[in-house]
Amino acid sequence: MRDVVELEGDGSYFGEVRGESYYQDELEEIVGGRTEDGANFRCIAELVPDPANSHDPNAVRVEIAGLTVGHIPREHAPKFRAIITEQAGTNGRAQCAAKIVGGWDRDGDEGSFGVKLDLVWPLKATPRWAALPPPARVAHDPPSVTPLRLIIAIGVVAAATYALQVWTKDETPPGTPMGTVSAPPVVPSPVIEEAPPVLTPTTRPAPSQGRPAGVPLPPPRPPGL
Repeated sequence: MRDVVELEGDGSYFGEVRGESYYQDELEEIVGGRTEDGANFRCIAELVPDPANSHDPNAVRVEIAGLTVGHIPREHAPKFRAIITEQAGTNGRAQCAAKIVGGWDRDGDEGSFGVKLDLVWPLKATPRWAALPPPARVAHDPPSVTPLRLIIAIGVVAAATYALQVWTKDETPPGTPMGTVSAPPVVPSPVIEEAPPVLTPTTRPAPSQGRPAGVPLPPPRPPGL
């Protein structure tokens, strides 16, 4: 059920309020005091059904800044009550633009404050807000991705892609489209072959050089040979 409705206006401020003479102190407090030129104070008025009113059970109270400043005329009050109840419920209220005028003070000549409401006739109401039930939760709701997290994720991916392209720039063959990462070339390991042993002839020592140490002497020849 809606709580508050806004009554439309046309900027003419022809809507009447009765009983302002009983609330002159409240009106003076709202506008901030009397001046020589008087007030022309624009504000928002709340129209509140007042069923406890002893003079009229259909009464609609007019409040500005939380202070009562008058009532809707008795002949129009039932129509206000009907549209408020229809649009906002039995405990609802209405709002409209308003203007506090008068209240001048000119060398002891004081004028009375009055209240004008900006309304169209017949009354037109626009719902201000509604007390809706909370939406049903779905089991296993996916985690929401905020725009900031999405931007950070895109930035990280872009930075990683750029770094990879720079790293592979010298290894990418000409004509390869950007973003294509080619595997580095495989360089075969060099095969080391062992050289065959070099065989050198054995040099026998000359007789004058003597026999090398450690070499046994040949056996003596038998006599007669």
